[in-house]
Amino acid sequence: MKYSYFHPNILCACEESGHITIIDTFSEKLLTQNSENFNNTLNYHQINPIHKQSVHNNSIFDFEWCFSDNKILTASGDMSSLLINFENLSNVTTELMLIGHSKSIKSVKQSFDDEMIVATCGRDGLIFIWDLRTNNKKFCNKNCEAYKIPHIHVLI
Repeated sequence: MKYSYFHPNILCACEESGHITIIDTFSEKLLTQNSENFNNTLNYHQINPIHKQSVHNNSIFDFEWCFSDNKILTASGDMSSLLINFENLSNVTTELMLIGHSKSIKSVKQSFDDEMIVATCGRDGLIFIWDLRTNNKKFCNKNCEAYKIPHIHVLI
């Protein structure tokens, strides 16, 4: 789970089933339910999410809020990374699918300097650096430029 950087009341949770759930933690319903619980906890079944959607066929291991927190970039056990657009919650879309790893993708990160540069790290021992500007096609393994870098091992 990660809170949005620009919308501190918005929480995203990812599941082993491949679902993404977006929750407004300051919503009136949550506050009303929570006022009855003195320990400030809610059971999962008490939460009414803003949005819930299955986006992967396997576990989501990592995700990153991107592009001013209007999009989420995922890393999954199905060997793909998705860029999901949440700007319009009534029409959530998958903008890009980054594929190229031969095993599960364990981590994903957007560059601090350039939001169009993304890195994925997989169990295949590779780090892919993706330049999302190279082409706007949906499947970036054929159209976006990716640089493969072996994992870096630090010796102490």
